[in-house]
Amino acid sequence: MSNRIFVGGLPWEADQNDLQTTFSHFGPVKDAKVIMDKDTGKSRGFGFVTFDSEEDAASAVDTGSIEMDVGGRNRTVRIQAANERPPRSGGGGGSPRAGGSGGGGRDYSSERDDRFEDKSGGRGRGSRKGSRKGGRGDGGGYDDGGGYHSF
Repeated sequence: MSNRIFVGGLPWEADQNDLQTTFSHFGPVKDAKVIMDKDTGKSRGFGFVTFDSEEDAASAVDTGSIEMDVGGRNRTVRIQAANERPPRSGGGGGSPRAGGSGGGGRDYSSERDDRFEDKSGGRGRGSRKGSRKGGRGDGGGYDDGGGYHSF
């Protein structure tokens, strides 16, 4: 077991000092951290406590839960062994439609992607020289609800 524990169900007002004070009776606390939301800056309701020894962390986990006094109010918080996160690979991003980068962790510097190459011969959307139509092959134009109208 690690010397780090997960604490869930924290009161929104709880901070690092509250965690340190509450868990110090299990043993010396090396670090206490309340996880904050990136966008709002408010507590996400959980945190981590790191003890000097694995024995102190095991003692806290064995209790399962503990009463935490924050601002004169008692609240029961959950205690579990913290899971070590595996190393993260680069990238991520998100959906290209949602404005994200569409992924990452891959080096494209030596690859060529022909999917987005301009195949119109450099003449914009039209497929023929001097074409004023949309290049869709249906005569171009727009739809006003009654059918297609050419330019």
